[in-house]
Amino acid sequence: MSVYLIKSPTYPFDKHDWSQELDNIYKNNPEIIIIECLFELEAFDVQYGGLIHVLNPWLEQNNKVIHALLPGIRPNPFKNVIMYPTINAFIITMFKCFINYSDYLDEIAYHRCSYDNMNQYFENPSFRLYTCYMNNPKYERALLLDELVRNDLLNQGIVTFPKADECRDPTTLKKLQFKYHDGTSLFDEEGFVLNSKEEFYAHNLPRSFFRGFLDIITESEFKDNWYFLTEKTLKSLGSLKPFLTFASRGHNKEFLVKKFGFKLYDEYFDYSWDNLGLHDRIDGIVQNLKRLHDDVNIKKTFTLQELYNELLPKILYNRYRVLEIRYDKSFLPEILNNVDTSNIDFFKNSAYGFFVHKTCKPKTGFNRWKQERNIL
Repeated sequence: MSVYLIKSPTYPFDKHDWSQELDNIYKNNPEIIIIECLFELEAFDVQYGGLIHVLNPWLEQNNKVIHALLPGIRPNPFKNVIMYPTINAFIITMFKCFINYSDYLDEIAYHRCSYDNMNQYFENPSFRLYTCYMNNPKYERALLLDELVRNDLLNQGIVTFPKADECRDPTTLKKLQFKYHDGTSLFDEEGFVLNSKEEFYAHNLPRSFFRGFLDIITESEFKDNWYFLTEKTLKSLGSLKPFLTFASRGHNKEFLVKKFGFKLYDEYFDYSWDNLGLHDRIDGIVQNLKRLHDDVNIKKTFTLQELYNELLPKILYNRYRVLEIRYDKSFLPEILNNVDTSNIDFFKNSAYGFFVHKTCKPKTGFNRWKQERNIL
């Protein structure tokens, strides 16, 4: 069975010359045509929409389709295209980061797992209720920031958000109208510019990451029926940190739980807002933060360390689950089970190709923790 993998376009995508690619397809007439677009869920339209438009008459004439590997779930507006949700490149990339972080994280994880020496984290004077990193000023994130300010929660956490005029998207910039935030730039590191140098790359953990108990994750997609998981969530999962995710409707209950098998921290946190509209999802997260603040600081119902101990079995389970997924062949798109990818350069040499062909199980300290604590 002949397989043709369409190469990624060069930037600017709307001006990419597809003539060579089209000639190759017409000449070779492959049985299987594959596009891999594994980083951003919305990138498929911008990068490949023009090619699909031109190729569609040939596809229909020859009774062919394009098999598109995408890093999440989304509506499909294209004719003659089959979309396959798969493991996205962030999971593949972040797995390497887990290994790089392992000495530091495993030391932290060991102390938390054994309940020893935890005071250094929870009794640090600079320890906050939550972290919330929003270095790309999207409209939905601005709404969340405004509500944090309105509810006097901003100073309870470590929050980042650049000045509105730094927004790269003119449409979003026009919509960024704060009611309560004064519009100033919020940062945790002086001079921080995302991806401007190695220590500011998106896959790195912020220096302030362990100075907050709960991570409020603002994912990349907020539209209904779009589900996408990035390094934002994987940082918390891999670093043994509890989190709440602000994303598309149903992202926590439907996507994280049913698609990936993660467990929610519903021993304490209320997720009833997860299937509601945009503003109600924001309010649900804010109400969780307010209740947590009151229980810890006013009612003295428990300490953050005590709550962490209660959530720890699921925290450990979720990190191990990331490593399981990294080797889980059930996440392979059906089309890749039916074709020979061993001679295609992308599947031989890329990180995703490693996922496609690797068969061994993860070797981590979690096997020991699994036996000792009997929690998985």
